[in-house]
Amino acid sequence: MQLGLGELIAAIGQDVSEAQKAVEARGIQNYLSYFRTADAPNAASAEHHPQTATVLIPSPDGTRQNLVEVPLVTMAHHNTVELENVRIKLHASLASAEDGRMLVDVNAPEPDGLPGVLTEMELCFRCGDPTEGVARVNTELNKFL
Repeated sequence: MQLGLGELIAAIGQDVSEAQKAVEARGIQNYLSYFRTADAPNAASAEHHPQTATVLIPSPDGTRQNLVEVPLVTMAHHNTVELENVRIKLHASLASAEDGRMLVDVNAPEPDGLPGVLTEMELCFRCGDPTEGVARVNTELNKFL
């Protein structure tokens, strides 16, 4: 199968972009798992209430104990994961079309001495800072502690 080099690069770029969107969506889903959703007339106006843990904190002088409801979301890390690098090794033959475009043939026969793996892909991730929205929610929740 032959396709233009530009088409191949565009398809890879689109797939990488979709992968990053999926990683971001999963991050939001994980963050929202620290909240319970209150019943609302419609989904657009649903309220999210933080799940809490009750922590027993003794007074400084040790004469009494205070119960404090601590939002669980404030006790966990919320660093975002981002797709940083994509390295692709593709065994293919290159050709030139009549209009001057470069074509890639991904079904080209293997040259002697190469193993049967036609493609290799390496995805590298990095942890970044939480998004601004997550940071603001956590800041507001921390004010109650």
